[in-house]
Parts: sequence; C-alpha cells; structure tokens
Amino acid sequence: MSACATGEGPLEGTVADDVFSFKQTNSPIIGEMTVASDQVTGVGSGHCGRFQLTLRRVNTSSSPASKP
Repeated sequence: MSACATGEGPLEGTVADDVFSFKQTNSPIIGEMTVASDQVTGVGSGHCGRFQLTLRRVNTSSSPASKP
C-alpha cells in the first residue's frame, strides 16, 4: 500500500445549491463537487496533493434481481 492510499472513512459535508463540500473525518481529505444531471464532478485534496473526482449514475435495472 502506498503512503498516499487511504482507507474507508466517514464523510461530513454540506450541500448548497448544486455544490457538495465535504471532508473525511479520519484523514486530511477535503473536496468540493458539483452536481450536473447524472454526474458529479469536482476536486479533492489531501496529504498527497490534489485529485479529480467524478461520480456517474448508472442504470442498474438490467442487473439480475437478488433473491430474498
């Protein structure tokens, strides 16, 4: 594992209009993302510098249904 790798952790954040600002509570990672239709993009930064973030909504209706 590299020195820059981070594990999972909780986020705290706020939403104002179409902007989601957040920080990871167990690391120095912070970021800001903008919502546009089915995509959220933005930048984050932490102890290893800045990085780009992109999240996209996917259609899961074609996946097989799980059995109870």
